Amino acid sequence: LARWTGGHMAIASEYEELAAALRAVVGELRYQYLLTFEPSPEPGWHRLEIRLRNSDLTVRARSGYIASPAR
Repeated sequence: LARWTGGHMAIASEYEELAAALRAVVGELRYQYLLTFEPSPEPGWHRLEIRLRNSDLTVRARSGYIASPAR
């Protein structure tokens, strides 16, 4: 579920593991970007695809969205 929604899960049972997980979170927060898009007018599931020019980078994003019928 975490991966499907663009997240990440860390399991920490020791203080050292918790500290390492928190350092990783703080490190990733320094490099966040906000991307926006205009949703499709068609109702239903729509897959999202984000492509990068630099293959050394990693994107964590949700795999798509559900559009509601137009009102």
